[in-house]
Amino acid sequence: FFNGILMFRLLKFIGYSSLSLIILAAIAGVGGYFWLKTSLPQKDGVIELTGLSYPVEILRDDDGLVTIKSQNQFDAYRALGFVHAQDRLWQMDFMRRAGSGRLSEVAGKPTLRIDRFFRTLGFHRLAKANYELLSGNAKKQFEAYSQGVNDYITNHKGTLSPEFHILGYTPEPWKPVDSLLWGRLMAMQLSDNFNRELLRKRLLKNISLEDVNNLWPEDESDPLIIADLDGTDLTQLDTSYGEHPLPWPLAPKDASNAWVISGEKSTTGGPILANDPHLALVSPGPWYLVRIETPDFTWAGATAPGVPLLILGHNSHIAWGFTTTHSDTQDFFIEKI
Repeated sequence: FFNGILMFRLLKFIGYSSLSLIILAAIAGVGGYFWLKTSLPQKDGVIELTGLSYPVEILRDDDGLVTIKSQNQFDAYRALGFVHAQDRLWQMDFMRRAGSGRLSEVAGKPTLRIDRFFRTLGFHRLAKANYELLSGNAKKQFEAYSQGVNDYITNHKGTLSPEFHILGYTPEPWKPVDSLLWGRLMAMQLSDNFNRELLRKRLLKNISLEDVNNLWPEDESDPLIIADLDGTDLTQLDTSYGEHPLPWPLAPKDASNAWVISGEKSTTGGPILANDPHLALVSPGPWYLVRIETPDFTWAGATAPGVPLLILGHNSHIAWGFTTTHSDTQDFFIEKI
């Protein structure tokens, strides 16, 4: 009899405990959902920022595509920086960390090889030098954009996107130089020449120079420099670069297309530009579609998160695309210290 009572009380305790855990888990789940939801962009209402020349209107359609209406071009650049940060701040931060060789600060040992590669190329140093060559007006555009990104970082009342919490860090303020890193990364992704250079170098260990030249006939656009080998051991080169040091999203792709149809061949009578940049299939994607309307210009097309300019698209007069070519863009040197 007493054993039966004890068993009943034990089962009752287990039942209440399980129910309590389920309720707590549900509360935590609901709370976590609404907490993470605060990382999403604010779509309604008014956001007050100091320093704007005029009010700026930001509209989002049912697909989330943004239209920016501004009475001043620099306010428009600032608004673009703000919406980029609203939607893609972690993507932007990953881009500048990759280009600067600073991924391992937040990701640890697995990204050391990537950081060494980009620090060897010196992209951040080159970006700083390039920025100093920009015109005064261009610098103002980059500064306005950076201010918009930082407006979001400092004024956002909700939490940051989950990636920041997973890696346990908060983003640093955005600097104009950071935006120039995107161009360096894109140039590298569209240049696969160095892999062919390495392949030809490795082939020389097993076949003659004459046979290599038969496989790759020399021409002025893609010369092969094989001077001063002096019996150089290429084993170390193979070990260091036997596998590409970059993951697929950052590694070279070396392909894209662009073509135009005359207005005589279209139903509207206007020419058609088709542009197909071959980039890695990633999420989020490399592009951010936007329309910007100011008294000075109207833009529509693809921007890149982290960059204050329209990369692919059109204004009120012309359309433009972005493509690459198969040419000699990289050279390898064996450095003897």
